[in-house]
Amino acid sequence: MNTLNMRTWLKRGALTAAGAMIMPQFSFGETPRAKLKFDAQGRTLYSPFFKEYNASIFPDETKLLAKLNANENPYGPSAKAIEAFQKSAHLGNRYAWRELFDLMDKIAVLENVDAKNVMMGPGSSDLLEKTAMVMFANGGNVVSADPAYMSLIKVAESVGATWKPIPLKEDWSHDLKAMEAAIDADTKLVYICNPNNPTGSMTNHAELVDFCSRVSEKVPVFIDEAYMG
Repeated sequence: MNTLNMRTWLKRGALTAAGAMIMPQFSFGETPRAKLKFDAQGRTLYSPFFKEYNASIFPDETKLLAKLNANENPYGPSAKAIEAFQKSAHLGNRYAWRELFDLMDKIAVLENVDAKNVMMGPGSSDLLEKTAMVMFANGGNVVSADPAYMSLIKVAESVGATWKPIPLKEDWSHDLKAMEAAIDADTKLVYICNPNNPTGSMTNHAELVDFCSRVSEKVPVFIDEAYMG
């Protein structure tokens, strides 16, 4: 009869833990059972359920006269912002939950909405991608302009959605009529980036407000204004 003492148990437990750590991803998931493949765009298919989105190769920025495709301020933060950061940097080792909720309350007052309608994230991409995961968990399609900012769209496709691209008009604004006409029973979201990335073009404000007030009765409309201002 084999006996199991504390030393043997610890040895076996350590080996089991080590084996678990070198397993690809998690042993109970589908990922380890799927061979790594690449799609037509060269994106890694880590599993049958999710695609990696890799940005295209960036150009040599030393040769650029202007960089218009990134939401960056070429002048850097204001002196007041730098001063505020320096004053609070010593608190960076703590979770800032109270400060976060205070900021949400102030944003709600500024935008004349309820604080429960304000959602915070570490940059807009995080919110865009989480929106896609939630809205398209059960498939469906997303209607947007083409070209458009692709973060939300690519994640939507990665979880099983399809993209219905609508070409921009000749003045590079959104073709709102065509976008509304493209909505069908499977449409889960209409995505509008305004100002649009990568074109930098604006869609008429009054037309956009009218579009949202009508179309939001049929399907949610997501307005991405990361490039505003």
